[in-house]
Amino acid sequence: MDLKEYRNRIFPILECSHFYLVCFVLKNMAITVIDNMHPSVYSDESGNYEDCGVYAMRHMETWMGIIDGHWDAGFLTEMAIAKKKITHLRRSLM
Repeated sequence: MDLKEYRNRIFPILECSHFYLVCFVLKNMAITVIDNMHPSVYSDESGNYEDCGVYAMRHMETWMGIIDGHWDAGFLTEMAIAKKKITHLRRSLM
């Protein structure tokens, strides 16, 4: 395996029982930290401290070097959850 073939490098970090990712985008010479404990433009999962390993694994699967802009890791945001609950409530009241 030749690491020069890959544009991005992702390193999972375990610190004080918490997983987060340090990501290197070699094309832009940029470093990004992805951590579900801190709110970001990428996701809406901040506040869930127990599942950091699950978030880290999903982020490793879906992150493709996006530094700015929207990146969908496949987790429901609070707005999506609220819409799903309202739709369910509407159906139950009809």
